[in-house]
Amino acid sequence: MGPYTPNTGISYTPFTPSPPAHITGKHSTILLHFLILTLPLSIITAILLGLIFHYQITPTPITSSSLLTARTTSDSSVYYVHLNPTFLMKIASLSSTIATFMTTFAVGLAVYPLAAGLLRDTRDIRPERLLTPWQYYWVLNFAENAGWPAVYRWIWGRKEKKEKTGVKVEAPKRAVNVGRVALATLVFGGLVFAADTWLHFVTKPFELVQVTAIPRENAQYGRRMSSNCTDRDNTYNDQWNSECTFSPNIRGGVFIDPITTLEVFNNVSETLSVNTYSGVSPPHAFLGVPNNGAQWKHDFTADTISITAKCSSAMVDCGLSRADLTNGAGVVFNCPKYPAWWGLLVGAPPAFNKQYFTDATGSKNVSGTSATVNNPFYVGFNGLTTRAAGAALKLIQTKDPGVVSQEYGGVAYLHFCEISVYDVTYTAINGSITKFEAIPAKGSVATAITTADRNLNAGDRQLIAAADLGSLVADTAQDMADVFGIEYSRVLLRTVSGALQSAPVQEAHSWESIIVAKVPKAPLYALVVAIGSMIVFGVVLTVVALVAAREKEVEEVRARLSLVGLVAEKLEPERAGMPVESLEKVFDDGESGGVAKRVGIGRKDEVVGGWETKVWSPMK
Repeated sequence: MGPYTPNTGISYTPFTPSPPAHITGKHSTILLHFLILTLPLSIITAILLGLIFHYQITPTPITSSSLLTARTTSDSSVYYVHLNPTFLMKIASLSSTIATFMTTFAVGLAVYPLAAGLLRDTRDIRPERLLTPWQYYWVLNFAENAGWPAVYRWIWGRKEKKEKTGVKVEAPKRAVNVGRVALATLVFGGLVFAADTWLHFVTKPFELVQVTAIPRENAQYGRRMSSNCTDRDNTYNDQWNSECTFSPNIRGGVFIDPITTLEVFNNVSETLSVNTYSGVSPPHAFLGVPNNGAQWKHDFTADTISITAKCSSAMVDCGLSRADLTNGAGVVFNCPKYPAWWGLLVGAPPAFNKQYFTDATGSKNVSGTSATVNNPFYVGFNGLTTRAAGAALKLIQTKDPGVVSQEYGGVAYLHFCEISVYDVTYTAINGSITKFEAIPAKGSVATAITTADRNLNAGDRQLIAAADLGSLVADTAQDMADVFGIEYSRVLLRTVSGALQSAPVQEAHSWESIIVAKVPKAPLYALVVAIGSMIVFGVVLTVVALVAAREKEVEEVRARLSLVGLVAEKLEPERAGMPVESLEKVFDDGESGGVAKRVGIGRKDEVVGGWETKVWSPMK
């Protein structure tokens, strides 16, 4: 028979005391510190590198050595990024901004090994391994304000105490490591700042030129004689049967392509022009494209024809002066130096005449429908400038013997010119001639050009205007002859411009200029390495903190290694030792219905002196 159990009809639940409260969250705290130490910097680095590599432009290589220029980009030590450099640097600068706030979180992880050690040493009653009050102070200082001031106080404070006492009190290694972590984090932050600043200074806007090859057949910028002009002399009779540089008729002839030729004469053609290369003396006039292709952003190497005209004043050589003019009337001359050259000096306006000679002696004229010339050939010009200039020309005022002043204004001139025709290969880059190779053309080419000029005389008006311009800008008669010579070389090319055939270039490319950010690789990767070092450092601290967190009550100690823990111990001693879930709950401040304590600072003793924290408790 079992024991008697009274049946009262009342059920009850045995009392089970609730477990004491304690501070938790060590893993969430470690995770939070880890994420703050690594995630923002990782995201910024990923965004920065992602933008750079996504918008990176690789300069197009130029395979032709003749088209290489100073603006050709081939710097392998930089990245060219199609973004505003200011935008990129704003992203990069976030790294140094964030790095300056990381010390507190790094120290927060470093405190875990210290807390675990303090817990074990306190439990095992090993006071020699615990902290002195001074060491306790700088540990709290690091935990609450882990900046350069805290590191400074830690380093110099230890030194001053040793110098004053002569005794070096060794702090536990775990406590020293807190200071080292703070210092290392600040150093890493300084490296990030230095690399970021370096990157800021050297990242600049840059004009990047990208080139694209153009098929030769799509760039017909060269000029050559037509197939009708080969293997013959190209005299008037030859061209009567088969046109070369003009179309002969009983009145002289007409242009082969009048519209193109007149457009070139008047500088309105969009595809053909007479350009000048002044890199040699005398300058070369050559057939090319307007602005050497700059308006199309084309660089190219092409073949064409050029002409030079080396002119000099023949007034003295022909023995003429102002004294030969009588009452403003013209005078017939026969030049002793050039026997075949004769004419009327100062005839009726426009009084312009030209004569062709077979050689430099001027002893035989080029005449007849079967006449040929050599290369070079020679031309003599005589004429007068506009009388409307009066006596204002400098050539008149200086009485230059190379001209004869007219009685009613302007000057008379005699120019003897050597004309040379060349086959040319030239390179034009960004509208400028960078290479110009000229070799003398065959005599048949010179004959073809001379024959067209002799029969068409299409550029005489331009030559008369060139003489007027030359007399205006010249200091000497030779200056006037130089201006006249370059214009005559242009006139010859304009005259035959419509007859010459277009030819494909030897090579060509188009180019496009864009503004990019020029990002040097060295400072960029220095920044990445500095950020990466800080991230790796954060990972190491996290691993060490997780190992220390295996100590069961480590969060209780870590939480009390803080300013709030110290204040609680000092001002709420009765409540500070109670089990709580958070140290903030130690402070009552009247929340339980009572009157809160009051804290002040005052003298400890009016006679002896000293200061202390005074606490007024309403319960006492």
